[in-house]
Amino acid sequence: MDKLFFCDFGSYGHIIKSHWQLFEDEFESKPDFEGNVKYLSDFRNSIKHSRKPSRILQKQGEASAEWFVEKLKDLS
Repeated sequence: MDKLFFCDFGSYGHIIKSHWQLFEDEFESKPDFEGNVKYLSDFRNSIKHSRKPSRILQKQGEASAEWFVEKLKDLS
C-alpha cells in the first residue's frame, strides 16, 4: 500500500482502469472516468510545470475535480 503514495494522478487512473471491476460501482461510467482523469491530469500538469492553463483547461480541470469529489464523497 505504501507504493501507492508515490503514484502520480495518471498512474492512479491506469491502476483503476486495469482493475475496473473493483471500481465500477463508484465511478459508473468508464468513458466518463477516463475523460475526467485526462482533464484533471492535464490541468495538474500545467500547474505543476509552471504553465498557465487556458481558461478551458482550467474549467475542465475544476469540473473534473468536482466530479471526483462527488463520486468519492461517500467512501470515507
